[in-house]
Amino acid sequence: MFTSLLKKLFPMACMFLLMTSAVSAEPTNHAKLMANDQYKGAFESYSASLQEAKKRFEAKDFASVQKAVEAEMRDSVKEDMASGTAEAEAWVTAYAVGRESLNREMKWDWLRRHPEGVQGYYRMQSKAFDGWLTVEKGDKPNLYAVQIYAIQKNAPYNSGEMDGFGKLNGNAMNAVDKNDDQNPVSITFKGDTATIAEPKAFKESGALGAGVSFDGNFVREKR
Repeated sequence: MFTSLLKKLFPMACMFLLMTSAVSAEPTNHAKLMANDQYKGAFESYSASLQEAKKRFEAKDFASVQKAVEAEMRDSVKEDMASGTAEAEAWVTAYAVGRESLNREMKWDWLRRHPEGVQGYYRMQSKAFDGWLTVEKGDKPNLYAVQIYAIQKNAPYNSGEMDGFGKLNGNAMNAVDKNDDQNPVSITFKGDTATIAEPKAFKESGALGAGVSFDGNFVREKR
């Protein structure tokens, strides 16, 4: 009888462990904080993204992504609480940060698997900067959603980004930010390399802040 009971309980225990192991970024008083509606909502939204990421990524990749995201969340909580933010509010922000990072990682993974034409996820090749470029097909012919990010390696709080669009003309496009369509950057594609060149007007616009630049080569990653 005892053996029969164990056989019935074992699958349930395994399912419980699978669910809890995928959501380990939480405070020690998580159960108490769940009484806070904002905290509960943020946690559940983050958990949904985490479960979706677990389905999409291979086990090794998921573990790596989860580890990085949780470290980012813990840093967010530590920084917010050090400035006087209440614990529940700090975790609400951290779960939002984690969810955004997970969704971004899933998008990058999709682009790596669907490198069609110039579409793809590109990594910046630079000694001074770390960064990336994403180019994704839009609904209209030759129109692409474009995101660019660069951060100084020796000054990680000094970064710049663009979230906009560009129209492909041959093997090149001018990409502009959604909030500033007067200062484009030039992107030229050759095979799996995208080369960004900032015109003088863009550099002088101050869009990226002092010391940050998108100039240089970005290499497409594939899976």
